[in-house]
Amino acid sequence: ALPPQCQKVFILNRFEGKKYHEVADEMNISPRTVESHVRRALTYLRTVLHNDYLRTTVTLLLLLAA
Repeated sequence: ALPPQCQKVFILNRFEGKKYHEVADEMNISPRTVESHVRRALTYLRTVLHNDYLRTTVTLLLLLAA
């Protein structure tokens, strides 16, 4: 659900271990843009994972109560 550039920045930084300035040089963007993309991706992932956790917890509670 994230824009392609945001995904690529996140993968390069978090999975390939590149520092912000390395990602910025590789993608020809500023380090601040890299920081912004990483922040956006982390916020999105936290929200999605939190919602999935809540949905699973409620489902289990409903199944146990039945």
